[in-house]
Amino acid sequence: MVNGSQTNNKKKTLADISSECLMLILQLRATNDYGDPSTLKTKVVDLFDGFEQNARSAGIDNEKIKQAKFALVAFLDETIISSNWQRKDEWLTEPLQIKLFDTFNAGEEFFTNLHNLRQRASSNKDALEVYYLCLTLGFKGMYQLQSPETLRRVVDDLNLELHPELYNAIDAISPNGKPKENFIQTVRGGIPLWVFPVSVIIICIVFYLIMSLSISGKAEDIVESLKNLLS
Repeated sequence: MVNGSQTNNKKKTLADISSECLMLILQLRATNDYGDPSTLKTKVVDLFDGFEQNARSAGIDNEKIKQAKFALVAFLDETIISSNWQRKDEWLTEPLQIKLFDTFNAGEEFFTNLHNLRQRASSNKDALEVYYLCLTLGFKGMYQLQSPETLRRVVDDLNLELHPELYNAIDAISPNGKPKENFIQTVRGGIPLWVFPVSVIIICIVFYLIMSLSISGKAEDIVESLKNLLS
């Protein structure tokens, strides 16, 4: 039996530490009123500073922290830029990716970074999990205008790298000795593969958001929830 102290001492991963940032992004996706742009930006920068500090305290390598932070920043910027926020243009004068990473091409660089991290997937698993979370929660980047199937294939492939046990399970249940590559394609035609080993973090974040929506039932309550999160 594992006692409470042992559970609390479990080393946090980048995915664990990113949960607060992802929660904010999901809150932003639930409304189109983000309040004052400068106030939002200040709060968001503080949130990312906290993310970095917590990751360093957990003993995570600085380069991995930077890569994960980039993914989260790209996701947050895309959320705001794709929204119907009336003051979006004020955010666009200096999106977070420019302020923190001096780039306006995060939608493409996200996938460049992802490709580079996957070259050494075993040693970069922590950072890759954050990219995976961003993708499964809705980040599209340079695939925004392309067929959903194209991005879905990227997510499925990344999922199989991060969860090889799923690939082995598919091999075991592949019907009538059907090659597992073909079986994967069959599954892709229905439920995306990344649905099966959904992270506990995703479940918790989505559950929190659904509960917020179901309890309030009003857009103004969602806005108030967002304001409280940022205050």
